[in-house]
Parts: sequence; structure tokens; C-alpha cells
Amino acid sequence: MAMTRRGVVGTATVAATGAVAACTGSGGSSKTPLKIDHPVTVTILTNGTFAGPGADIQRQQYERVFRLSQPNVTVDFQATGVTGAEYIAKLLSLTVAGTGPDVLYSGLADMPSLVAKNISRPIDDLVKADGSFKAADFFDVHWNAWKFDGKQRGVPWQGGPLVTYYNKNLFEAAGAALPTDATWTWDAWRDAGNKLKRAMASGGEPRWPTEVGNWQPWIYDTGGAILDKAMTKCLLDSPQAVAGFQTMADFIHRDQIAPRPQEAAGQTNAQHFMNSRYAIILMNRQNASAEGFIQPWVAVVPLPKGPAGRYSQSPFDGFGLGSGTKAPAAAWEVLKFRTGDALRRALHAQGLGGVPAVKATATSQEYLNEKLPPEWNKVFVDMMNIVRLPPPTPKWSDVEPVVGQVYQQIQRGDAAPAAALKDLVPRVNALLQAP
Repeated sequence: MAMTRRGVVGTATVAATGAVAACTGSGGSSKTPLKIDHPVTVTILTNGTFAGPGADIQRQQYERVFRLSQPNVTVDFQATGVTGAEYIAKLLSLTVAGTGPDVLYSGLADMPSLVAKNISRPIDDLVKADGSFKAADFFDVHWNAWKFDGKQRGVPWQGGPLVTYYNKNLFEAAGAALPTDATWTWDAWRDAGNKLKRAMASGGEPRWPTEVGNWQPWIYDTGGAILDKAMTKCLLDSPQAVAGFQTMADFIHRDQIAPRPQEAAGQTNAQHFMNSRYAIILMNRQNASAEGFIQPWVAVVPLPKGPAGRYSQSPFDGFGLGSGTKAPAAAWEVLKFRTGDALRRALHAQGLGGVPAVKATATSQEYLNEKLPPEWNKVFVDMMNIVRLPPPTPKWSDVEPVVGQVYQQIQRGDAAPAAALKDLVPRVNALLQAP
């Protein structure tokens, strides 16, 4: 099927103008032509399945909006049916076979791997040639996230910071000050946890003031780093990184304001929060849209601020061009459509979508009034500048789960932070230096 699909694209491209065919996978020149005056079919490939309301809206927008401005471009919507490493493997096999997509989905953490495997094409020539396209329309952190080895490798789609959700009723019952942007620090978090611990002690089932969240902010908020700038050496045994993991461990084992993983097993953090077994959780926007989560007693503030600042990781995603596309001008138009404001607003209007990468969408009524209260949605946008990106290395997909395993060991009490991180560093270095 893929061979047939690529055959359609190849035939249409041969029929297109010589100017369009002159665009090259190496990035071309600043004079890359964008005119499309012959029929071209462009394949766009995503992970997972292309079905459901989101797929229906994309098809509708394609017919009602895109085809009006680009009548010569036919979009072939495809999906691999797989995610994660299987999706990357599928992209690689299609590319090697010469049947890769013209436009492809990518998570930001996977983007360096796509470049290393020559799956994606830089788009700098197309950005420069298109006077109607402005990188400034996107949040800087989003746009710059797709730069790798000095080239723009895609257009961002969505992603935002984690935030703090807290139970106002439990805070008030414990006599703890309600968090604010200015006051919510690691010290305030611990102080609130100690008050909440006393107030939440009664009752049949265990309850905890807070959970400890993902591991990256504990490193960033102490001024630590994961890897050096060359992406060849792990820095997680630095004093800053050790201090961050030690504070996390203290919340669990010394202060006893957060549970060990085995103590809170069986339900998600959001479910524990909704059942008042947590007073505080650190979570993204998407999971807050679970049925029943939005309640009068739930409030939102940014993440707690550590000694060196307030930072969050984020699973950004976006779309790029396949390295083998023979119709870069047409593929560029499809890429703009798929990551543009019009489609994003249409999705938000139906309750679908994450934190948008386009500034205009992020201030639109479709986004601000979608699923969550407007003031919650605004927090995600206002805190976009605290997002720290994953280290730009093809090895990140190997490194991240290894660090996560050590983080879990420390949470369980199986290892002390300093010793665990000292043991971790050579293992990560070996992954970074592996061929």
C-alpha cells in the first residue's frame, strides 16, 4: 500500500513544474520556488490511528479551507497504527524503501533521531522563500525547539508546562496559605505539606499532602543540568543535581509528605487527587480534562519555585517534511495547514487539543474556553517561558528511561540519591558514546 501511495506522489511530482522539482532534500536555496500549478498528492503520516472526531475535523478543514487556496494539492491522510519506538522504526523502514511520507508527525524528543537517520528534511529554504509565513507567530520556545544542528527541522504544534493543582478545601482546613505565583516555592511546598499531613492524618485509607512529580524539574530548579553542551557527558552527579534529588527524597522519606510509589499504586495521581487522597499534584493540561476533575475546590498555580528558579519539562510535538519528498512546495503548504491557527481553532472549538504553539490560537476564545476554565488555560500560556527542552541528542530516548528507573529507586527507598546518581552517570555516558 505504501508503495502505491508513493507511486501516486511520484507521478504527480513528475507532472509538476520543473521549478517545484528543483527543490532538494538538502535544504535547497533561499530561492526555492513555491508555485504549484499542476496536481500533486501529498502524504501526511501520523502515529497511532487516523480516526475519530479529530480526524473528521482535519478532513473537513482540508475540504473547506485548504483546497480553496491550494486546489492542485490533494492530501493523503495516513497513520502507522503504532507509537513510540515502533513509529520511528516504521518511518525509517518507509524512508529506506523510498516510500516515506511527505509530511510526518514527530515528538520533539524523537526529532534528533529522525535527523540522524535522515528521515526528516530541513525547512529553512521554504521558510525563507515564503513571505506569508512568520516564525514570530509561534512562541519562541516552541519554534526554537525544532532547531537542530543549525537548521529548522519542523513546525511546532503543541505543548506546555506542568502546573500545580491543589485542593483549596484541604488547604483551608489545614490552615495552610493558598499558593500564589509569587509565594509558591519549594519551602512553601514543604511547609504546606507538613500542615496538610497533620490535617489529613485521620481517616481509614492513607492520604498524602503531595506527590513529587517528574524528575527533570528537581534538576533544573537547583541549577543542575542533565548533559553537557556537547551531549557527550552526563552531569547528574553534580552537587546541584544531587541536591535536587535529595530534596525529593526528603519529601518522601524524611518529611513523609509524599508517598513511595508502591504506597500509591493502583490509581493515577489525578484519581487520587479527585478522591482527596492527594492535596497537591503536578500535572499537565490534558489530564485535567478527565471527567469530574473540574470542581470548585480545585485551583491552579505554576509549579513550585526552587533555589535556582521555576522550570518544567514538556512533551512538545510538531510536524516536519520527509527527507524523500519530491514535492517540497506542496508538502510545505500541507505542513502549514496541519500546524496552523485555523485547524487548531477548529479542534479547540470541539474540545480537542493541547496547549497551542501559535500565539494567536493561545489567546483565542476557542482555546481559552475549551474544556478547562479560562484562567487555567491562561496559566499554561503565561508559564510557557519556564519550559526546558529535552537534551537535543538522538540518544535521549535511551537515556531518559534509565534516569527514570533510578528516580523510581530513590522514591522507593532502594537507593540514596548521591550513591544512585554516582552509579548512574557512567551508565548514561556509555549510552551517549555508543555507536
